[in-house]
Amino acid sequence: ASSMTKDDMLRDYRRFLGDMTVIGQAADSCLPTLLTEFHGGSIREQMDKMEFVGGFSILGTASPDSAFAGCELLFLQKEQSDRWPDIIKQLVPDTKFYGGESHTSPCPDLSDHIKMLHDYELTRDEKINIYTHGGELLSDWFDSYGYMEERS
Repeated sequence: ASSMTKDDMLRDYRRFLGDMTVIGQAADSCLPTLLTEFHGGSIREQMDKMEFVGGFSILGTASPDSAFAGCELLFLQKEQSDRWPDIIKQLVPDTKFYGGESHTSPCPDLSDHIKMLHDYELTRDEKINIYTHGGELLSDWFDSYGYMEERS
């Protein structure tokens, strides 16, 4: 992968963004199942709860026949990641929170590539395509974050 230029990686990323089958499958592979298992409603409902509470939401116990029976699910809002240690300490006092390394640490040769993808802003056409063809979860996600609103 280190032989891939940033231009090649960007082109590949844009190709990925245009493949709604892959985008939809990736989006539907985990989060909707967890929301269903824990009776969490929609991503929009969870985002609203996290905004109201201050960066987190706790979903109740899963069904008794679930692989997650007896468990609760803690949603943490990425935008509030600076608060995660305090949130976790408040909810589970005996737990120690350890921050991880930056995504660029394990791949120093690709740190510029990773930064480029991290800083990439979707074009209006990419947003519209994902919003209209990416499925309910992604449109809900975009609505929650206001991705479709024009910036002034």
